[in-house]
Amino acid sequence: MKAAAESFDKAVARDPNYAAAYAGLADVYAIQGYMGFVSGPEQLDKARSTARRALELDSQIPESHTALANLDFSYFWNFPEAEREIQKALALDPNSAYAHEVSCWIKAGTGKIQEGLAECRRAVELDPLSVVNTAALAAEYYFARDYTHAIELANKALEIDPKSPVALNTLGDVYEQMGDYKQAVEKWTKVEQLNGHEARAKELRQVFEKAGYSGYLRKDAKDSQAEGDNYVAAEDYAMLGEKDAAFSALEKAFVSREGIVDIYVKPRFDNIRSDPRYTDLLRRIGLPQ
Repeated sequence: MKAAAESFDKAVARDPNYAAAYAGLADVYAIQGYMGFVSGPEQLDKARSTARRALELDSQIPESHTALANLDFSYFWNFPEAEREIQKALALDPNSAYAHEVSCWIKAGTGKIQEGLAECRRAVELDPLSVVNTAALAAEYYFARDYTHAIELANKALEIDPKSPVALNTLGDVYEQMGDYKQAVEKWTKVEQLNGHEARAKELRQVFEKAGYSGYLRKDAKDSQAEGDNYVAAEDYAMLGEKDAAFSALEKAFVSREGIVDIYVKPRFDNIRSDPRYTDLLRRIGLPQ
């Protein structure tokens, strides 16, 4: 993300009127915020002003509207505006694979799972060699609880790029829901290895072997919170059925706007959906209740 931001910065320095580069930079800021790499009011302001600059420079390219849609959905939680912007992008270029992918996130994330799947399938049709699109479709099948297709698409993504963290994480999540915890831990710890965290991967495997699946979740939750990754910790606590700990972590993720927009559809939160605090959180995010 840092390298991408530096390249986009160089592009706009060379050509201050390069709208697509500003749109790309806005996407970087959105991903940094959504993934919890960078957060806070300054990040929000940078993302908003950069996306608006792209639109001011050229409102007739899909990238400008797609960048705004991405930000409105994943970071500003303005879901109606995200839908309006992505429709503008698709009207300008119906064959933009990225616009269809973002449309997939918006529709699926707000509960329109089948419409989201259709958008993700279209993105893959338009760009079948994109590991991002294929892995996104796998994740959407996971959200739809269609685990057979999720596994199939995640493995296709890994054929394109064996190091795809989204595909590996999705496989881990699917195996978890299927009760195959050994396979799940294998996929999750492989991501740790690929990220250069060999020692942590080894430690997590040892915890799983000694303390089982619940021990693994508690260890992962503790480590995630220590690293400021409250959303992952919330997922772990929700799977453990430890509701108070899950909601405590979710409140922190809510404040930092970290990854929380898929809470409405992610199976890992099924254990806490009946709690009034879950409904209240959806209301505050702006998601259907």
